[in-house]
Amino acid sequence: MNLNESVLNSKSTSISNESKKKLNLIDPISNVKGIGEESVKLLEKLSIYTVWDLITYFPKRFFDFKINNKVIDDSDQNQLLLLKVVNKEYKGRNGSILTIFCQDFENNFIELLCFNRNFYEQYAIPGSNIYAFGKFKRKMYSSHFISSSFKIISPKLADEFDFFPNYRLTKGLSTFILARFIKSALFQYKEILHEILPVSLIEKYKFPPFYEIIYTLHFPKDLELFEKARKIYAYYEFFIYMVKISLFKKKYKGKVEPRNIISGKLQKEFIEKLPFVLTEDQLKAIDELNLEYNGNYLINTLIHGDVGSGKTIVSFSFLLNYIEAGYQAAFMAPTEILAKQHYNNFLALCPQIKSSFLSSSLRKSEKEKIYRELESGKINVLFGTHSIITDNVNFKNLKVAIIDEQQQFGVNQRIKLRQKGKDVDLLVLSATPIPRTVYLTLYGDLNIITIKHLPKNRKQVKTYFLYENESNRLVELIEKELSIGNTGFFVYPVIEEDNELELKSAKEMFEKIKKLFNKYKVELIHGQMKDDQIDEIMNDFKEKKFQILVSTTIIAVGIDIPHSTFIVIEEAKRFGLSTLHQLRGRVGRNDKPSICVLTCPKSISDIARQRVSKLCETTDGFEIAEFDLKLRGPGEVFGTKQSGEINFKLADFVKDHNLFKYALEDAKQIIEKDPFLQQEESFNLKNYLREIENVTDIFLLSG
Repeated sequence: MNLNESVLNSKSTSISNESKKKLNLIDPISNVKGIGEESVKLLEKLSIYTVWDLITYFPKRFFDFKINNKVIDDSDQNQLLLLKVVNKEYKGRNGSILTIFCQDFENNFIELLCFNRNFYEQYAIPGSNIYAFGKFKRKMYSSHFISSSFKIISPKLADEFDFFPNYRLTKGLSTFILARFIKSALFQYKEILHEILPVSLIEKYKFPPFYEIIYTLHFPKDLELFEKARKIYAYYEFFIYMVKISLFKKKYKGKVEPRNIISGKLQKEFIEKLPFVLTEDQLKAIDELNLEYNGNYLINTLIHGDVGSGKTIVSFSFLLNYIEAGYQAAFMAPTEILAKQHYNNFLALCPQIKSSFLSSSLRKSEKEKIYRELESGKINVLFGTHSIITDNVNFKNLKVAIIDEQQQFGVNQRIKLRQKGKDVDLLVLSATPIPRTVYLTLYGDLNIITIKHLPKNRKQVKTYFLYENESNRLVELIEKELSIGNTGFFVYPVIEEDNELELKSAKEMFEKIKKLFNKYKVELIHGQMKDDQIDEIMNDFKEKKFQILVSTTIIAVGIDIPHSTFIVIEEAKRFGLSTLHQLRGRVGRNDKPSICVLTCPKSISDIARQRVSKLCETTDGFEIAEFDLKLRGPGEVFGTKQSGEINFKLADFVKDHNLFKYALEDAKQIIEKDPFLQQEESFNLKNYLREIENVTDIFLLSG
């Protein structure tokens, strides 16, 4: 892209002081005209809470209403089809299933199955034209196509918009209604949707007003204009991210007072008493961290290792230096189930150290006791989730913070944790397979230590790929494991059945698996259950009180059940390579042979097929990461599904590689010139970071 090109013809909008006082982009969505109480509930299901959330909730892609597409046999890919209604028919009890018979412009016959969606009857008028959006596949032994995973698009949408925006929706919210809400918000808040970037950058690249960029991303006149606006917004995202990283590096790099001198006795005794021998990579990591402890610089270090490589043990040994020196330590994990596991493991290995576990599910009296003991210094190590960074938590002498699965947390959360003490050292852990080159670019503020090799007693997990119609082979593999006393997991992408998604769900399959393996005990966990209920089931599983655990991806991160030897991941096409590799890492954590079974329907996309094939070829997370990078690009790897550190909505590292270079250089220059964002031209950027990104601590140095 030529950044000096003005991509949209536009005029600047003025900002009245009165409008500024009345409106704010972090206003709740209920302030937007036309959004009522019920709509607020639906939008919140999509994590849309503020006006800013709403106007930056961009479509995944667009479909041109003007193009008549021919139906293709692909159950993975959404299609927008202009169809002619031929007939309709009611089937099922009380006529609950409506079938609309249609033809596309090449006279291919298509059947639209409407389960309990009889409101579509208004469109089932023979001779009329309708737009259907969804996934279509060829009927078995027929030339006809069929779909039950579709939506009929309101003709109003085609009348009002040139292109059909493919938004991620929730039940009860249509594309037409969401698009109207966004348009209403843009109109209402137009005057305060001012520039974010410093004026010098807007003039340098001749960028159009920010309002017009956002408007074009929702309602483009043509797809070329959309792509130009997307690239400009991608530059914005890269620039803002790199400004945050630059400010973070500025604050948390530099000399500090020497840490208390220690003999290292506590760490040495810990390593000697371990019931296993540490690998060479683990020992090197400990040595490097010890050198950092004895240095005079603030520690900002990432331990990047494959699943099961022993990062947690390294972090435990490191924090013992701080306990010996008389400091306190905090250990934060993204889920309660993982944080509790770390706490229990530490308690078993270091019973002499006073440690506690804090979670939102604890009783008020239990929390208050922990708060008092933390503040008095009685607690040496605190384990927990986000609850650690709440205002009620005050340490007496926090000196080291450890964050597991750090990509689940953002820069702001790192800052909040470090605010709990003076000159707090930071150690972050990650098992998510990401190429080192990408880490160096994105986490340039961190020193990186890599643990590549697994413990020697571990056996490679054998991975199978089966089609859904090979259920007999699946049962045979799992029955063999169960018959010799082993345990394992069945994993599903959704909790409950959804007619539109047509996916196997954890609840539905739990009942079927109980019948299929009726000689064994089966349990179920998922994210909608209470924490204490999940806790109890996981403890029972560790004690082998049952043999099969049916779950969603809640178990993907860090869960350690050493006796488990099999995992079945159904609907594997729905998961990315990173998630599949993490899930597979739940087995093979002992010296027994383990298996991973991936199941998919026969009609899967080429990319999904390549993913599962790669997983069958190798168990090396770093090799998988490099392959995933080539296959999808880091824009997908760090896409909108990432909820923590990298959460770009439109930027793509591969596609927008040159833009990232520009943004990186521009961010460096801005911070060098204006390190505290105090100059007039940085005013909007500073306000954006404070209000939208909720970054406040980095400005404390500005006085």
